[in-house]
Amino acid sequence: MKRLSLFFKRPNVMELREESVPEPIDDHVLVAVRFSGISAGTEMLVFKDQFPKHMDLDLTIRSLAQPFQYPLLYGYSCVGRVVAVGSRVDPEWLGRRVFAFHPHVSHFTIPIAELIPLPDSVPDEDAIFLPSMETAVNLVLDGQPVIGEHVMVWGLGIIGLLTIGLLSHYPIERLIGIDPLPLRREKAIDLGADRALSDGEDGFNKKMASLFSRADGDGKADLIYELSGNPAVLNQTLDWAGYTSRIVV
Repeated sequence: MKRLSLFFKRPNVMELREESVPEPIDDHVLVAVRFSGISAGTEMLVFKDQFPKHMDLDLTIRSLAQPFQYPLLYGYSCVGRVVAVGSRVDPEWLGRRVFAFHPHVSHFTIPIAELIPLPDSVPDEDAIFLPSMETAVNLVLDGQPVIGEHVMVWGLGIIGLLTIGLLSHYPIERLIGIDPLPLRREKAIDLGADRALSDGEDGFNKKMASLFSRADGDGKADLIYELSGNPAVLNQTLDWAGYTSRIVV
């Protein structure tokens, strides 16, 4: 059987290759991929040859437990369906929808212990965000939002938007998203933000001060998430941090 694999061939160059896929043996299954999620931040480092040379790609994922060296496969968010099983696998796995931490390929074989079966209530299009949602959950838990707080989320990429979505279920008083891109700001509102602003727009500081004003407060945010990936933004977040504020980076 053949598959298509997406290789990072050399800096700034990628290519699709046709490869053979081994039949699943023993406790392995063959998965046909429907969606393979792109991790824009990390994969851009790989694409531009900016990944740390002294680090393995990912020691926690078997298919990525190797030093960074071109050409290479990368990616870690696949959703697909089991289409063949090995001799030691229950045939009931056939046809099951699954998630796997695996690079961008059309098909792959993998031990069933490394698969996450998907419940019927979770569509493939949502399941692809499992790793990002795991990160967002940890960020929210690290921040420990409290009833009635004012919260800012700087950077409304995938992680920022998922964090907004989670925070919107907490009984906080203000939830503000900050990002320069209008489409991201619109999505933040859809996911439950009270307001979404660009720090480059006219009157930004005045608008923020108005949103965070309260009789017993200092006009600052209680909890700030810096999720933009831009180190310079951290200095901006400090302007909105009060004496007892928390910043999660």
